[in-house]
Amino acid sequence: LATFAAILWCAPLAAAQQQQATPASPVQTAPATVKTDQPQPQATAATGSTQAAPEATPVLECYCELQAMPEVLAEVGGEKITAKEVDEKIKDSVLGLKQQVIQTRARELYLQINTRLLEAEAKRRGKTTTALIEEEITAKLKEPTEAEAQTFYDKNKARIRQDFPTVKTQIIEHLRVERQRDEAKKFADRLRAAAQVVINEKDAPKPGQPLVPTLVLATVNGAPITVGDIEETLRPLIFGVQTELYKLRKQVVDVKVNDLLLNREAQARKMTPAALVEAEATNKAKKVTDAEALAFFEERKQEIGGEFEPQKQQLLLFLQEREERRAEAAFAERLRTAAAPQIFLREPEQPVSKPSLSSSTGGK
Repeated sequence: LATFAAILWCAPLAAAQQQQATPASPVQTAPATVKTDQPQPQATAATGSTQAAPEATPVLECYCELQAMPEVLAEVGGEKITAKEVDEKIKDSVLGLKQQVIQTRARELYLQINTRLLEAEAKRRGKTTTALIEEEITAKLKEPTEAEAQTFYDKNKARIRQDFPTVKTQIIEHLRVERQRDEAKKFADRLRAAAQVVINEKDAPKPGQPLVPTLVLATVNGAPITVGDIEETLRPLIFGVQTELYKLRKQVVDVKVNDLLLNREAQARKMTPAALVEAEATNKAKKVTDAEALAFFEERKQEIGGEFEPQKQQLLLFLQEREERRAEAAFAERLRTAAAPQIFLREPEQPVSKPSLSSSTGGK
């Protein structure tokens, strides 16, 4: 069953949660006989089959920030840093992270639809799901030949930039995955054509409404798939997005707090912020010696490459800038310690997975 899930959707949740590369997905299409509130596709004259329906996504919000964020994220001596001004700085990143959850939620819904179709077909034929996948997909694969790999290489040589012997194995594996995709799609299309899949768009939550676990998102031959079925699987992904949002906001908050403290200290000393940084950080930064630059080079010689002397000045500049950044960070920390700014932004808590009803009751 897990194999079929990977074939149909390339384990999208694992990819999102682990941030690891996965093979290209053999099948990434919505069920062909899905019913929605949208106009239905017509059968083609040539094949008599139903064309793939547009992918429906009942839940169009992220629902990845479960607790309301405070309006004020930090306060420095009476000056407030608001969530609105912080999010304005990172709005594109925030949108991208939230869109990732929305898209993965839609993929997970279709993954569960396809999985149920597979289970039903396996039961009808009296086979295990593994045996069914072997029969309908694995056994029908034609192994790519070296000649086919060579043809692929010749067509894509400008982009590959390596000789054929070096990449031959990778190309053959790529062609194998492509053929697996084709066979899996054919099988998925046959399963979908014989099933009744209904996407419940009319009851989907409106913007601002809560996401109710019992809400039915879709039915497969009458059997419901609920919000709760989907959201439990998404919990690790959502926590990852929450963590990334926290890091982005904290970075902006820290910069704003440091800027406020620097400007106040500069005003108190009747000097410019730049002059204050130079006096308290730049001029106090440790001076890097030639010996330290050489030691740095020797430790990373394989990465850096070449000889030390031609690169000495560049290395000295890099290391001195690093020391100055450290001095600036230490100065900022001294200012923060003295001012004790209030930070109201809170790190998200790791979710505790709930036991599924199917595992506790035996399921079907």
